[in-house]
Amino acid sequence: YTARLNRIPDDESAGRIAELLDQVGMTDAADEPVGTYSRGMLQRLGIADTLVKDPRIALLDEPTMAIDPEGVAEMQALIRSLAEDHGVTVLVSSHLLYQMQSICDRVGIFVDGKMAAEGTTSELAASLGSTATLYEIGVAADANRVQQVLSSLEAVKSISPMARTHNWRVAVEPGQAPMIASGLVSAGLPLTHFRPMGEDLDEIYHSYFSQEETS
Repeated sequence: YTARLNRIPDDESAGRIAELLDQVGMTDAADEPVGTYSRGMLQRLGIADTLVKDPRIALLDEPTMAIDPEGVAEMQALIRSLAEDHGVTVLVSSHLLYQMQSICDRVGIFVDGKMAAEGTTSELAASLGSTATLYEIGVAADANRVQQVLSSLEAVKSISPMARTHNWRVAVEPGQAPMIASGLVSAGLPLTHFRPMGEDLDEIYHSYFSQEETS
């Protein structure tokens, strides 16, 4: 239907549709009623529906909302592929900032329908005085134990597990990364990696509104 609506001939669209359904992992469900699809399946179908039109710009509204962690990781990979493999400029509207940080090149903060701030996370952090840096920390140990130890460290501002891995996304006060690593090792937890991901987008967002309230 979408192909015909955009005046794409049937002989051109058939192969294209099959290819796109395969890319978004929907081939096996292609003949099932759309009404039976889960939220994640509908989101993947929406991306295929977008790509069949060969767009230059795609607008995605809350693409990871109400999706399980595995589905979130798959959706993030699909969104990245729109830009990297298809050359599409992707504009994403989302309140789940920590999920968007790993896939967005630039960020805009909207207030009352107007762009209040825009730039890379580093640029926004510099201008707004963000108080945390985000790290990906790999710990080959029981998840409950890792969370318990991380939560006990004063310099840790937020913690979130990364789907299907032993990795954690941890927001840390500036300059305190060595203390976090030392705390984990002292607790007998084996680190596999400890790499910076940039400034914490959630902290940037809250810093902006804190400044607005005091100005």
